[in-house]
Amino acid sequence: MKAILALVVLIGIGIFLAFKYGGVGSFDPEEQAKQFNVTVKPGMTWQQVMEKYPPKKLAVYGRDDRGLKRRSNEDKFVKADFEAAVKAASFPDGFDFCYFFSGEHAYAVRFNAAGAVEEITKATSLGDLMKIGVSTN
Repeated sequence: MKAILALVVLIGIGIFLAFKYGGVGSFDPEEQAKQFNVTVKPGMTWQQVMEKYPPKKLAVYGRDDRGLKRRSNEDKFVKADFEAAVKAASFPDGFDFCYFFSGEHAYAVRFNAAGAVEEITKATSLGDLMKIGVSTN
């Protein structure tokens, strides 16, 4: 019984510390998305964007057999691999950093071959997919 009580107390302390010092209590995806839209602007370099908002996913643009520009599937962002690819000029058609703040807020930051932001677009999010087929009659 004492072991269970000690475990409950430790869990309670852990939850308290997570809220107090771990940022759990101040987590607000909508506010983070607003700050993202205020901070990230066309013309910024990928280094500037990555410093403030390290990406989790990366998509690369390339050309298909007919020479049409195509976007790859999103892949896990690995900083060392990405920096090596940039150094080797492996993105002649540009790339996207992909951000997901919540089911409603997802963005793609498109960079040109030189590594400067061209545009920020709202990506299809889970919230958008949930709206498909919903009637507003």
